[in-house]
Amino acid sequence: MSEVPTETPSSRQRFALRRPVTVVMVFLTITVFGLRSYQQIPINLMPNISYPTLTVRTEFEGAAPEDVEKLITRPLEEMLSVVGGLVEISSISSAGLSEIVLEFAWGTNMTIAQQDVRDRLDLFEPPREVTKKPVILRYDPNRDPVIRLAITPPEASARTPEERRQQLIVIRDAAERHLKSDLEAEGGIAQVTVKGGQEEEIQVLADAEKIKALGLSLQYLVEALAQQNVNLSGGQLREGKTEYLVRTLNEFTAVEEIAGMQITLPTGAQKRLSDLAEVRMGTKDRESIVRMNGSEAVALDIYKEGDANTVAVCNRIKDLLDIPRKYTAGEKVAQYISDKINELNARSFGKPQNATDALKQKQQPKRTLLNRLPRGVELAVISDQSRFIRASIDEVQNAILQGGLFALIVLFLFLREVKSTLIIGVAIPLSVIATFVPMYMQGITLNIMSLGGLALGVGMLVDNSIVVLESIFRCREEGDELMAAADRGTREVSGAVIASTLTTVCVFFPIAFVQGVAGQLFKDLALSVTFSLLASLLTAMYLVPLLASRKPASLSGARGSVWLLRAWQESRNASRSIAGSLLWIP
Repeated sequence: MSEVPTETPSSRQRFALRRPVTVVMVFLTITVFGLRSYQQIPINLMPNISYPTLTVRTEFEGAAPEDVEKLITRPLEEMLSVVGGLVEISSISSAGLSEIVLEFAWGTNMTIAQQDVRDRLDLFEPPREVTKKPVILRYDPNRDPVIRLAITPPEASARTPEERRQQLIVIRDAAERHLKSDLEAEGGIAQVTVKGGQEEEIQVLADAEKIKALGLSLQYLVEALAQQNVNLSGGQLREGKTEYLVRTLNEFTAVEEIAGMQITLPTGAQKRLSDLAEVRMGTKDRESIVRMNGSEAVALDIYKEGDANTVAVCNRIKDLLDIPRKYTAGEKVAQYISDKINELNARSFGKPQNATDALKQKQQPKRTLLNRLPRGVELAVISDQSRFIRASIDEVQNAILQGGLFALIVLFLFLREVKSTLIIGVAIPLSVIATFVPMYMQGITLNIMSLGGLALGVGMLVDNSIVVLESIFRCREEGDELMAAADRGTREVSGAVIASTLTTVCVFFPIAFVQGVAGQLFKDLALSVTFSLLASLLTAMYLVPLLASRKPASLSGARGSVWLLRAWQESRNASRSIAGSLLWIP
């Protein structure tokens, strides 16, 4: 009778037990890539949501709703109804305004759709009365400004409304000239818009009776101004071997030049424009007014680029503007505002700056310019998305850390073994760090939903490691050696662990393919849970058996942990005594 050869532990060991160095190096590599991916993943408040909707807006000033619908809305609807991917088209015609809403199928490339709509609009011939072309508007939640700033002069510095108006003109001009251009030159910032304040413009107020008596019209004056206020290319001028580019410089540079412009009358005579109209420096009609703490201000809306990190962009802006200081506009804009206000003081308010003060100003270092502004201009943050993002992410991260810590505490209370607890303590962060690699590859940002998926996955990813570790622990209690227990314990539960993980993955993964807003909103959560579960499966199948097979086998008998076991037993006995006493309380 032949004896059946028994398998030695070495022949039954899994790959992780046979190649420990290889497994450790693989997990170290994954950890490095995970940490690097974590640094590269953008941080936003919410996932990137793109609504497949375009709005075509056309202004028709002075037209009744019926005329707008007949001349603008219906012709445009007929032209736009053949755009590919269009699901529904609706329109609203109101006094002086036509709005056509185009809804496309989810998954449509909106860049291509927008280009198709623009091509159709180029073929549209509006009535003569329509002076503005149709505008395409696209709603994108990520196009909201990441940070809003307000520049305000103190109330005490303006004694009259005219002084306040001059201050708002200066601040608006400084924001347009310096803050806007400097910020837009920074990486990650797509656009800076300036709102509020006062904008200067040259106004020509024609005398209707005079121009009518001379046989002129307003349109004639407009055309005359346009013809004389232009720079034209004059061709080339060659002199020997030298070639010059010739330009005619004829743009107006001052109000006096416009006032002195000659207007040719129908009789052939000429008159100065100032004889027919009042030419003055005024302010534009305001479309919006910005107030900060009840005072008029100038607001700056700063938009980030599509793939930029919101938190990094906001931090960069704060560094440039030296926030949280009240005045944060920087040296160049501070110098500009100071010079302009001094100029206004000398010109309008009779407060010229003497030579001594000017000399002192030049001798002072630039860093003190902010403290020397005559009008005490201040800059404050109205809204800052990075604050909400950072607070939300910190809350989710704390929830993840607390959940992992409580899982380790519960595990130690039940297993009463320090080594097993430490193994799980290593498996949890490794699984989370490994999750960042596929998240970065899939373009998932760190937001409330993706971090919520990680928080949800922490409780689940512990299960795989606990099941494998408990099986190895049971094999050790049955008398197996370290290597044999790690091999048999993992092999006995591997099928159940894989099936359990894939079952949970099958629940969350299909959410990533849901159409509509719900799909875009919960896609990051579903993929985060899926990636974390797969990472935990990899950790439980390879790293946990490897760590469990290393000596010391158990630290439960060590002197350092005896007091923990006794404390656990005493607390359990006390809990039972208290529970028994509570039964007698009516």
